[in-house]
Amino acid sequence: MFKKYQKAMGVFQLSLGAFIILYLLLWLVGIVRWSMDIVLIPIAVFGISCFVSGMLRIKRGRALFSFKNKFLDISAKSVFALGIAVVLLLQGMIIYGCTYDYDGDAEYAVVLGAKIVGSTPSLMFQKRIEAAAEYLLKHPETKVIACGGTPSGGSYSEAEVCRMGLIKLGVDEERILLDENSYDTAQSAVNAGSIMENTGGAKRVAVITSDYHVFRSVRLFRNMGYEAYGVGADVMHYLRPIAHFREMLSLMRDFVFG
Repeated sequence: MFKKYQKAMGVFQLSLGAFIILYLLLWLVGIVRWSMDIVLIPIAVFGISCFVSGMLRIKRGRALFSFKNKFLDISAKSVFALGIAVVLLLQGMIIYGCTYDYDGDAEYAVVLGAKIVGSTPSLMFQKRIEAAAEYLLKHPETKVIACGGTPSGGSYSEAEVCRMGLIKLGVDEERILLDENSYDTAQSAVNAGSIMENTGGAKRVAVITSDYHVFRSVRLFRNMGYEAYGVGADVMHYLRPIAHFREMLSLMRDFVFG
C-alpha cells in the first residue's frame, strides 16, 4: 500500500514538474508570455525539483534522497531542503532588486558596463544605456559615471561605448565621466567611488544596471557608505534564466567572502 502511495505521489510530482518545465520552454522561445517574468525563476527551481523527485519516486518506490539508514535519510533530506531554501532566498533577493525603480535626484548616476563588440553594445548593455539616458534627461543636474574596461583585443572600452550611446540619446557630454579600468561590479563600485570623491564627493547615488543585477550592485555601494538606489533596465526574457543563475552564484560569493 505504501509503495503504491509513493508511486502515485511520484506520478503527480513528475506530471506537475513536466508541466512547469514545458511552460518554461514555451516561455523561453516566446510562444507564451507572463507579465511577471522574474517570478518564473523560483517556479523553475520548484518545477525541476518536482520532476526529479517524482522520477525517483517512481523508479525507486521511495522519496528523493531516501535511505534505509535513518541518520543518512534525515541528513540527505535536510541538505536538500536547505539547498532549495538557499536558492529561493537568493532568488527572492534578486527579484526584490528587480522592483527598484528610483526616480529621485542623485548627485551621481553610475552606469555599470556589459558586453560590447567593437564599438557596439550588446542588447543588454544598450538597454542599460537607454535606462541611464532616460534617468539623466529627467535629472539634468546629475552627473554620470560610465564604467567598464576594454575587452581583450578591443579598441573601445565599455565606458567609452556607454559615453557615445548617452550622447547619441541626448545627454550632454560634459556631464559624463569615465571609469575605463573596471572589469567587474566590485571594481566598478570602488573606481566610481574614487571618481566621486575626487570630483566633490557624493551622498546619493543612482546605480543603473540590468534589473536582475540591481540588488547586488546597490548593496555594494551601500556597504561603501553611499545612499544608493537602483534603476533597473529591462532584460530580455530568454536571458533571464542564465542571468539569474549567474547572479545567484555571484551573490552567494559576496555573502561568503564579503
